[in-house]
Amino acid sequence: MTEFIQQLKTLARLLHRNAKCGQKEALARIEKHPSFKLKKIPMLPENIQRRHCLDIQAREIGFDNWLHAKCLLEGRDHESFGTFLHPGRCHGFTNIWLSTYDEARSINETKNGHLIGYKKQFMIVGDHYMDVVGIPVDDPDYLKMGRDWIKPNDPKIRQQLIERVIKKTLSPTKTGGGTSNAIWA
Repeated sequence: MTEFIQQLKTLARLLHRNAKCGQKEALARIEKHPSFKLKKIPMLPENIQRRHCLDIQAREIGFDNWLHAKCLLEGRDHESFGTFLHPGRCHGFTNIWLSTYDEARSINETKNGHLIGYKKQFMIVGDHYMDVVGIPVDDPDYLKMGRDWIKPNDPKIRQQLIERVIKKTLSPTKTGGGTSNAIWA
């Protein structure tokens, strides 16, 4: 996962450079950062720091901030999964929402669904949902991991699958303004 973290840092560096040069798309993305959105810091190119760009990269993927993304991408447990397993393209699905892991795990065993995290809650989703997220349910790695993203059979495989989901979530317009997606090849 450290290679993937390095790739996100590279995207943040490109975003930072473009924002410092006054590129409108980059500045519009950075304006969404809480420090600028809440007017804690004036939105001037000289006030933009790399940490703001790292946070923006993480938030656009579905994490709370850069530290949250780094924690999960390094395989460390965290109390929140953020929203990266529930991208906009999946908002139309009907899922079972639960507030405790034990209840979710119990229901998932009877429904034969897929247990995923959403912030500090849990969802049981169907096969088509997972396909749309970017993980086919017949994928050999996914089968080894099991149908539980919170407490997988193999945490290392979960890390690889997280990377695949994030790559699918990112689009060329989120790479820092005009850069290609070659970094994800």
